[in-house]
Amino acid sequence: MRIIILFVVLSWSAFAFSASSASDAPDECAANFSVSGNFFAGKQYKTSATLPGVRAETAYKKAYASLVKKGYQITHADKDVGMISAAQQVSFSQGGKTAPLNILIEAVPRAGSKITFSFSTAGGLTASGDTVRDEFCKITSEVLAR
Repeated sequence: MRIIILFVVLSWSAFAFSASSASDAPDECAANFSVSGNFFAGKQYKTSATLPGVRAETAYKKAYASLVKKGYQITHADKDVGMISAAQQVSFSQGGKTAPLNILIEAVPRAGSKITFSFSTAGGLTASGDTVRDEFCKITSEVLAR
């Protein structure tokens, strides 16, 4: 009888840990966010988050669908590598400039997967860091949604 009770307690603890870890991914996304560069040379925005319990194949499909729904043009995608390159037209730019967004989905053994974002703006263009971070973390949340 003790063994069964112990098993139930351990199983519940593992479930609670998985659930809290999954809900922490958007927080991890925000905490890992960084910006480098400057207005004149261009900026690069990056972040990553682990996706506990989400298979890399599932994360890839959900991230791809999220980008398409948001109006990004997919410029290159490789499901086997887990890479999605997309672009969005830059508002008020001359010459039809685009801002590239790259997403990499990697399998993490016994943990699920990891999503990494990289977004760049060319020199003379700007984007709000808060807006970029929020967009990355919204996509992360969409990938985690069941």
